[in-house]
Amino acid sequence: MKDSKNKSVNFRCLFIEKEPSVFRELERTVGDLEGINIKLVNGAFEDSVSSICDFAQGSFSLIFIDPTGWQGFAMERIKALLNLRGEILINFMSDFINRFIEDPRPEIAATFDELFGPDWFDEWKQLNGEGLSREAAAVEVYTARLKKHGNFKYVTSTRILKPLADRSYFYLIYATEHWKGIQEFRQIEKKAINEQDVVRDVAKFSAKAEKSGQSDLFGTGLVEGNVMPFEREREQQLQRGLDRFQAELGCNPTGIKYEELLGEVLETPLVWEKDLKK
Repeated sequence: MKDSKNKSVNFRCLFIEKEPSVFRELERTVGDLEGINIKLVNGAFEDSVSSICDFAQGSFSLIFIDPTGWQGFAMERIKALLNLRGEILINFMSDFINRFIEDPRPEIAATFDELFGPDWFDEWKQLNGEGLSREAAAVEVYTARLKKHGNFKYVTSTRILKPLADRSYFYLIYATEHWKGIQEFRQIEKKAINEQDVVRDVAKFSAKAEKSGQSDLFGTGLVEGNVMPFEREREQQLQRGLDRFQAELGCNPTGIKYEELLGEVLETPLVWEKDLKK
């Protein structure tokens, strides 16, 4: 197929799924697609790392890790993927992680050692003590370690809320080598936030109507608990973005390219290009 510059582009897809019933559904879903080279693997993700590297063959790759919890993609096991040419998206299940991150049971603590890598707890505890929430500190530690172990210049995240509760469901973590990737990620985040609020309002309204057996005369606007959950977080992130902006200028007294500054500042969640220009 052709891209926007009329260049020939070839796509190949590799899907990995461990659960047999889900794998069969995956086979049915993608089995009839034409024009794309598709390979399916029925197995554990961690056990397939070498197969993924072989499949990539040095080409630009986009890897999406979508677990049901926080296990199955240990930092040590996925290091080879972090150094491929390309980008990575990870569904970081903060709702579950936040619930169990301080669980004293050794078998649970060991799973977090695998997720983050060695000696993560003290780092997380320090960030939490400095004012970051438990989940924000966990995301900060994880993204920093992705950057440390991977071939990425920028690693960032965006928060996805639960449909019927004002708390986080998961964070989508994105890693890339190029500032354009961060620019595009932030543009999509900006659009998605408004859409997310609309979807959540409708979901809350429907749940309330189903529970009470009555429809609200005035629609979603009067749903109990309807708040703007991103407003306060965005204020905090804007301050972090400003601090980063000033730090970058301080480190480059003779000047810095706009694109480089853009990538560095937009690595901060909920900070958009219009904020940088302002």
